[in-house]
Parts: sequence; structure tokens; C-alpha cells
Amino acid sequence: MGRFGDRCRCTEGLHLAPSLLRRVATSIEGLDVTHAAFAYRDDDGIMRVLHAPLSGGVVEITRSPVAEYVEDIRRATGILVARPLGG
Repeated sequence: MGRFGDRCRCTEGLHLAPSLLRRVATSIEGLDVTHAAFAYRDDDGIMRVLHAPLSGGVVEITRSPVAEYVEDIRRATGILVARPLGG
């Protein structure tokens, strides 16, 4: 089990729209988030991350599910999810 335990695993069962913006929350003093990305549910129903990586600059879909991706980010404390208001 990762450093977030079961708290991060719960994202896999959520019914989130693929276009939702996700931000990685951080423990770095003075910052709330360190990275922004979009939710992407693959053909197998696994929630992944569509983003431009911190190094490399080419937009990609992560191989790992959201929970594992966030666990691998140093000083990450979780995710923040935002969706547009209205239609």
C-alpha cells in the first residue's frame, strides 16, 4: 500500500467526468498545488491522468492509475478536483 493508504485508492471508483481538472496538492510551504492535469478514463474504465509531464513537455496519458501516479510525486498530499459551473 502506498503512502496515502486507502485515501487515494477511492478515486478509482468515483464517477468523474473525463474532462475534470485535477491538481496535485502539495506540502511545499507557500504553494497549494504543483501540477495540473485532466482526468482520463481508459477503455478498461481505469482513471488515468492526461497531462504534460514535469519533465519532457509532451502531453501524455499516464500508464499508472491516478492513485499510483499521485503517490509517486514527491511531497504530494492528494488531489483537488474542479469542474465547470453550469451547462
